[in-house]
Amino acid sequence: MTGKAEAGLMGMFLNVSFEECEWQIQIRHTDNKSDNQFLDLNQEEVSPDQIREFVPNWENLVWQQAGLEHISKEVLIQDGDYKLHLIWLIETSVEPDMEKAVQEFKAFMKE
Repeated sequence: MTGKAEAGLMGMFLNVSFEECEWQIQIRHTDNKSDNQFLDLNQEEVSPDQIREFVPNWENLVWQQAGLEHISKEVLIQDGDYKLHLIWLIETSVEPDMEKAVQEFKAFMKE
């Protein structure tokens, strides 16, 4: 499985989406600075190896709730200078299955 990358304005973040998933990845600097690596990946197919460059310790990190717990549709991990968010994309009144998203992300990263 590969994801499609889209860099944010001036390389402030990198979104990676997957046709078969109800979530996407967003990678940012922990200090929210821009990153030319994000711009270099814009509109490219992204592999797990490329994601690992930003969060090499992903397997050992603890997922945290991002935002307000009762309304948030994302979780995150932080590794050095980068943080990686999993963002639930489906707008629904049903509680998003973030555990499912984390498990799918882990399966992707092990490819």
